[in-house]
Amino acid sequence: MYDKIPVFLGAVILILGLFMAIAPKSAAKKEFRDDEDQVKKIRRNGIIMIVLGIAVIIVGLI
Repeated sequence: MYDKIPVFLGAVILILGLFMAIAPKSAAKKEFRDDEDQVKKIRRNGIIMIVLGIAVIIVGLI
């Protein structure tokens, strides 16, 4: 039971990262949605979260 928690949390991180990378304007605060630098930063952070989510899943399965 407890060995599945890292895989579940990795999947949550992966899904959140996908949301941030695909729709960064929706993930941003309302006052930052028109700022292109903030949108790029959110997209970059989403890609980083995708990579880290995959790493957590792999480590959880090993």
